[in-house]
Amino acid sequence: MGRALLIITLGSFIILGIIQQAVNNRQITMTEGNIETFMVNHARNATGSGLEYGINRIVTDSDWETIPQPWLFPVDELDDDVEVWVDTHDDFPTEIDLGFLRVNSQIQLGNRPVQSFAFLRIVPFEIPDAEGALTVYGENSSVDIRGNPLKVVGYDTNPDGTRVPDSAVPGIASRTPEEELVSATGPAGEDPVQYEGEDDFYYNPDMDDAEVMRMLEMYMDMATPYESDDLLGTPENPRITLIDQPGTRFAGGTTGAGIMIISPDADLFVGGDFRFEGLIIIQGDFLAVGTVDIFGGAIMTDNAAVGLDDPDATIDDPDISMRGTPTIYYSSQVLENLRNRLSSGNSGGYSVSRIFY
Repeated sequence: MGRALLIITLGSFIILGIIQQAVNNRQITMTEGNIETFMVNHARNATGSGLEYGINRIVTDSDWETIPQPWLFPVDELDDDVEVWVDTHDDFPTEIDLGFLRVNSQIQLGNRPVQSFAFLRIVPFEIPDAEGALTVYGENSSVDIRGNPLKVVGYDTNPDGTRVPDSAVPGIASRTPEEELVSATGPAGEDPVQYEGEDDFYYNPDMDDAEVMRMLEMYMDMATPYESDDLLGTPENPRITLIDQPGTRFAGGTTGAGIMIISPDADLFVGGDFRFEGLIIIQGDFLAVGTVDIFGGAIMTDNAAVGLDDPDATIDDPDISMRGTPTIYYSSQVLENLRNRLSSGNSGGYSVSRIFY
């Protein structure tokens, strides 16, 4: 009896010991699991901060493509930095749809990487629909054309000079009749008509500039006043430039790209060789002399100050003069490049489509 009791007692102690060991092991496992969960959540929070950093960097910096990647984003709570980089459709055409970017954020958790990524949809920058290669909204404006023919071309022309088949707009579109708008003087014995397109001249008295004026207000908020010829933008990095001083002149050999606004009180003289890829919005006066090539289009506004600084203001009618061999070409390729490239410098140029952790 005594021996049996002893065996039972020892067995109970062994069983209790096994149970206690199991409890201890479970507590250790739970603690380790809690630590692992805490570190993973910390790492995910860090990669989320890295995503926010990368997205903010992109939407506020139009030069992001030239910045070495990956970017390093320091996180105080962890010993390592978060790496942030961007992939485009050109990098991974089978994984990233056209019109999207993928922002990646990654941190090392021991030997294991923790990664998050977000897809950004590129929202095209707003560009006015092309009514013509030269669109004139001013009811009392004047266009003075002299010299060799073909000053305004509405046939869709790429910057390399090739034409896009079956794509064209009018040469000049206006809500003022041709005979009241254009003064054209050609070489002796030649046809003085120096503009061509789907229609050489398209007259539409109901043409409305409300959309153009709305976009112009947006452009004015983003524009940089002209300071020097080397800040007029490039096709890869177009700019919005404001010509706001009378007597502004461009020297020969000047190039630029983007949107150029000639303000109501300003005038611009372009002589010698000049090439611009983009849209020129003329509120003041524009005189082009010499070999001047503009690919994209030009717009002349009516009462351009209305709705901007002074809602009751009116301005002198804008005028454009083209002498020598300047030419304005309608170019859908150039305008599409503006829609895509100018998005990078506009906080409204992207929207977050999807985020994955």
